[in-house]
Parts: sequence; C-alpha cells; structure tokens
Amino acid sequence: MKHTLILLGMLCAFSFIGCTHTEDDPTISPNPPTEDLVSVTFNVNPLAVEVAPISRSSSSGLSVGELVNTIGCAAYDESGKLVVDVFKEHNSTEIPADFGTITTTLLPGKYKLLIYGLGKGDGEIIQSFPNEYSSDLGFRKLGDREVFYTFKDIEISHSSSNIEVSLPRMSALLKVEITDDVHPNVGKVVYTFFHYDRWEASGNKGGGTNLIKKEVSIVDGYLENYQYYIPFPNSTINFKISVYDNKNTVLFERNLSLPFEPNKRTIVRGKLFSSLDNKDLEIFIDDTWGEDLEYPLPE
Repeated sequence: MKHTLILLGMLCAFSFIGCTHTEDDPTISPNPPTEDLVSVTFNVNPLAVEVAPISRSSSSGLSVGELVNTIGCAAYDESGKLVVDVFKEHNSTEIPADFGTITTTLLPGKYKLLIYGLGKGDGEIIQSFPNEYSSDLGFRKLGDREVFYTFKDIEISHSSSNIEVSLPRMSALLKVEITDDVHPNVGKVVYTFFHYDRWEASGNKGGGTNLIKKEVSIVDGYLENYQYYIPFPNSTINFKISVYDNKNTVLFERNLSLPFEPNKRTIVRGKLFSSLDNKDLEIFIDDTWGEDLEYPLPE
C-alpha cells in the first residue's frame, strides 16, 4: 500500500495552525494576477526508497500520520525569496484526518523545494527556513530522530498539476545489543559518540558536533538494548564503550570506528563482559539493511 502526503503549495497567504508565511514582505506582490497562479499537488512518499525489512509502507498498512508526526516544506523562487513556508505536527494519540495535506498555489517558474518528515526517535531537530535563500537553509540541533528528506529544483508551468516527490530516509540507525550478563565487578557502562549538529541543504553538507554520552541501564543482570537514529550520517563515527567498576573506576574501554549510511542500520552485537575473564570479546557489525559488514574488534 503506497502512502502519500498531498501538498498543495500557496504563494498568497493561507493560514492554518502550525504554518508561517511571508505575506507581509513588501517585496512580494500581495495580489498576483489570478490567471497566472497554478494549483500544484505534490504527491510525497516518505518511504520511497525503503529497503529495510521493517516499517515498509507497502506492507505495514500505516497511514502517513503514523509514519511521521512532523512535516515541513519550503520553496524559494528564482530571486531567492521564500514563497512557501509550512510546518505541521500532530500528537501521536490524535492524528488529524487531513494531516499531510497542505494547500497553496504558485506562479509559473523555477523553484528550489525542500520537504521533510520526522518519524521515530526522541531527539529534537529544528528547521531553519530563512526569508532569503542562503546557507542557513536546513536543520540545526540534530538529535535522535528518523528523518525523511528531499531538496531539489522544480519547474512549475500552467500544465503542472501533480508532481511526484520521493522522501528517502536520511537517517541511519545505531543498535547495540550486548548478549552476555553483566559481570559482578561492573558498576556501569557508558556509550560515547559524536555526530553532526546541523545540516546545510544548499551545500549538501553537515557541520558542528553533537556529543552523545549515554549510561546504559542494567535490567535483571543484563544491559538494555540501545538504539539511536543518526540524521545525515557521515561515513564513520567513533563509538566508545566504557566499563566502570562499582567505585567509578574504568575497568576497560572499547573504541570502534563504525560505518553509517542513510537508510541503513549498523548493529553492534555480541559479548562484552567475557573479556573480564580473559575470554575473547565478540562484537561485530551486522548491517541488515544491505550487505553484512563484519567488524574486527581490536584486542
């Protein structure tokens, strides 16, 4: 089953909850000739390039509102003016029937179009849609969140009515699954890594540093499984596992250079605490969204 978001852009003001527009900009004509305006429908599939065996829109039967709870859209005309600025979100316990439908009209011409959706994860991601097209266009405070995103050039003409727009997943997923029970001498375990803090759409690049330091809960003698969505990942991320004793002294550490790619999972799975008994430490990377990647852990 294919799910679509219907976005009908609007140059003149159209108000609804959660949206802002540049209707007060004196450089933009408030009343363009009606005969020049074109009604456009953007049919957006937020899982168009899904290759993972989970959450496929074709088999899950989920609605758009169940797949993403936030939608944003920006369009810039040839002069660099922001002419469409949309932000909508919903409470997951109460999804509006029309969520994913945004209505607008555009003048014929060329535009730069950015559309995104936010799905799973607990982190914060803040959109940045400046009034003038610049390197500020994109996202900041990138956190633990599943991002679906496209940024492309489009051309609107009087014959434009339906335009297909695919939103590939632009997050990777880190999963850590330690399979052996926690050694009695262990007081806590901490995971530490860095990833991009912002994404610049116009330059198609990331920047900044977001430090993640997570103390993993111990439940019934085992470490809880851990997962984290990494938006706009770079090729590798340094991931450190620090194991402390009950006096907060480091017993040992493991430093891994883990590969990450959009729309793929990097899974660290195996035994960790057996190294305290002079046994081999068996941790590997299992990328189940594509080819399996074996990771040789340093001694």
